[in-house]
Amino acid sequence: MFPIVTMTITWILVVARFIIAVQLTRVGRRQQLPNLLWLAGFFYITGIGDIFITLSPVTNLMWPFFLAVGLAEVMLVMFIHKTFYQDRKSPYLIFMVIALAILAADMFYPSFLPYYSPFNWLWLIWVGYQAYKKIASDPAVEDWVKVRYKLIVAYSLAALAAPLYTILTLIALFIPAMAGWLYIPASILVAQVGILVFVTIGIVLEYLAWVMPEGYRRFLNRNYQPPARDKAELELSEEEIMRKLKTQS
Repeated sequence: MFPIVTMTITWILVVARFIIAVQLTRVGRRQQLPNLLWLAGFFYITGIGDIFITLSPVTNLMWPFFLAVGLAEVMLVMFIHKTFYQDRKSPYLIFMVIALAILAADMFYPSFLPYYSPFNWLWLIWVGYQAYKKIASDPAVEDWVKVRYKLIVAYSLAALAAPLYTILTLIALFIPAMAGWLYIPASILVAQVGILVFVTIGIVLEYLAWVMPEGYRRFLNRNYQPPARDKAELELSEEEIMRKLKTQS
């Protein structure tokens, strides 16, 4: 029964990832925002990777999932770099080297769970929070846009669950007692369930952040009062805000 529940949740997550990816692709192309296409690539790749999880009991193939995890790290680096940095120095090469190292580890030194990097998510938390601070008191920015950046920070925190387990696994290489505890079947099961729970929470937050259903958007904006003077001029579109973040974050 438990595997059926797990597979059902995984397929729901796959569908959610593709919905988010399609929405980002649509907005990115319409508004000529290539940074959103990198993020769309992240969701497409992780969705495809999750499909291979559901097929693994039949195909006995896990390497496509591990490959997807590593490539998604690369997509995430490029999204952060293209969104929050422009015409100024970016540390993305450092994060790219780490992402490629994780990709190599996943492909050539696989374990029962892939290796996840915490660095990209910590980086996204930092730049997302800094970007939010710049618009938090701006009356021209609607409330739903401000909430989007809070959601980015929130789902990045949820995404740290899997990297945390990777860190514990690496520590266990030097602490035999911990290794014995981590690799018993019960611990592996708890790790898989815990990661699935946090991934599910993260996907819900990502859906709210990037798909932003109209009803939810209106709810967030229920108390928003744009400035009376130059109202039309002061209200900024989502795309204009994202372009400003490239130079202001």
